[in-house]
Amino acid sequence: MITIKKCFYFILFVFEPLFFKGRWIMWFFAFLLLMMMGNTITAIRMEIPNIEKVNRISGKFINTGKGYHKGVLFNIGIKDAYGITHMCGCEPLEFSNCLGRKPSDHREILDQLDAEILKKYVAQMAIVKWLAGQDGEVWMYPNRGLFSSLNSCYQISTNAHTLRSFEQSVQEYSKVKNGVNVYSFWIIMLSGAVALLIFFIIRINAYFKE
Repeated sequence: MITIKKCFYFILFVFEPLFFKGRWIMWFFAFLLLMMMGNTITAIRMEIPNIEKVNRISGKFINTGKGYHKGVLFNIGIKDAYGITHMCGCEPLEFSNCLGRKPSDHREILDQLDAEILKKYVAQMAIVKWLAGQDGEVWMYPNRGLFSSLNSCYQISTNAHTLRSFEQSVQEYSKVKNGVNVYSFWIIMLSGAVALLIFFIIRINAYFKE
């Protein structure tokens, strides 16, 4: 007869080697690896929409770079006519940086900025500060991040400049979705699943032999 006690000993026998003698540290590093691959996981899960599906938000840009100083991790924010702030980022891309093109691509804008601002901030952050208060439009669409749904930026434009185009975004997101990191992720996950399956088969077999 199977009892709760027997079930407990069976589970303990099978799983104990995975955590015995400090092996729990292995799982801690596995979790860190999963976090480091968050952008890749987002890229796998995200849907790249047709141009008709994107949400087009018009309003005034806000400075989302406060507190980041020389950093390059930031979202793009715009406040609509109703006072609602909408945020989007480029999470599947390296550094989640929507303005991560070469500074020369933004030369027309950078030439308008004060030299002191350019000394204090990286080019992308200086542009975010320059955008604040200007009228413009952001095209965004929900992606499915590692822990929640966020908006990806698909186009960022003022009345005079297009800082990021829809075509550019689709090209970059598609490249990430089909990139080597995605294949590496599936290889790692498949290898881990096979290794665990073999481990469980061996432990279950050993339990019944005993």
